[in-house]
Amino acid sequence: MKLLFIFFMVLATTFADDAFIDAGELKKNLKNSIVIDVCNGSFYKKGHIDGSINVDVKSFLYNQSMISDIDKINRKSRFDIATDKTIEKELQLIGIDKNSKVVIYNHNTKDGIYKSAFLAFILTYSGVDDVKILDGGYLSLVFENKELISKIDAINLFSNIKIEPQTSIITKDIKDHQKVIKAVELEKILKSDYTIVDRVTLKKMFDYKMDDEIVVDANDIYEASLTWYLLYKNLGYKKSKILVK
Repeated sequence: MKLLFIFFMVLATTFADDAFIDAGELKKNLKNSIVIDVCNGSFYKKGHIDGSINVDVKSFLYNQSMISDIDKINRKSRFDIATDKTIEKELQLIGIDKNSKVVIYNHNTKDGIYKSAFLAFILTYSGVDDVKILDGGYLSLVFENKELISKIDAINLFSNIKIEPQTSIITKDIKDHQKVIKAVELEKILKSDYTIVDRVTLKKMFDYKMDDEIVVDANDIYEASLTWYLLYKNLGYKKSKILVK
């Protein structure tokens, strides 16, 4: 029984490390990572992690102006992600390939946390495995590591990534055997310093079997992405999907 408990704790740590990175670890690996800032341009220009690339995550959403009125009636734009070709092009412009080590961060806003999770979802969907979110966001690093803060825009390096859509993490239909859950409220998973609550607390919120097929339904793709990220990357529920409509 004791050995089983130790194994579980090691497994939990592995999944936690796979989802989030703290400021100290990022500082050690900064030169080997592509760091992405998901805030709006004005925040980015005021200050950002040195070398980080400012990315507008809306570029990974479907462009409603490019479809006909009839198509608009049959689509729910709040869940529409961009086409695979568009996603591939955007990742190429950022300079991300499948071997990239990517760290995403925000400037400690509710909107930023959702955007971070959405971009992490897009990267995972595209076949990029090494993706992490900076736990505690920008403020977790800025106070003790001011030498890593810059106001100079980073230069994007073009990549030749060809994405392999991971369709196993999305679904358009709900089957009888699947467990459908609503997105968790942000306030329930964040501590006052904007770090994520511990894994034990999260596990109590999502008490499922590891082989359960879980479908996340939400008001929009951002909310769905955050809950999915916690399930899939942090807790290890690898059969978690987002319901796209």
